[in-house]
Amino acid sequence: GTGEVRLWLVLVDERVVGITALHSIDWKRRSARGMIWIAPADRRKGYASKALDARNTLAFQEMGLRRIEWAIPADAEPRVKMAGERGEWFEGRMREVVWRDGAWRDYLLYSLLDREWHASRAEDVHHLAMVERE
Repeated sequence: GTGEVRLWLVLVDERVVGITALHSIDWKRRSARGMIWIAPADRRKGYASKALDARNTLAFQEMGLRRIEWAIPADAEPRVKMAGERGEWFEGRMREVVWRDGAWRDYLLYSLLDREWHASRAEDVHHLAMVERE
């Protein structure tokens, strides 16, 4: 069904530096929504990119998903830049969709399809410790 969640810890030298997840998994459509969070002290060290590579490998290769989508705060410049560098597909802007820090904020919607991932696939899944919750 829908609503299933898969959560992975992002580990560096056996230390948790963040989490990444797939949620709202729809097995019929073979799609999910994704998220990632890296601790502020560990940002801009390449951990997010490596964790996304590992998560996407699991999603597309082992789970058989065909689409992952996610929303990025429009003002999260490093993550927006990383999306462009990683070849993630920009689908649109969701205007004033989240109330944060005393104001309505825009989010940018991105996606990745399995065929796009296969074209630039990553092999390393060792950055994640699997913690699954259904």
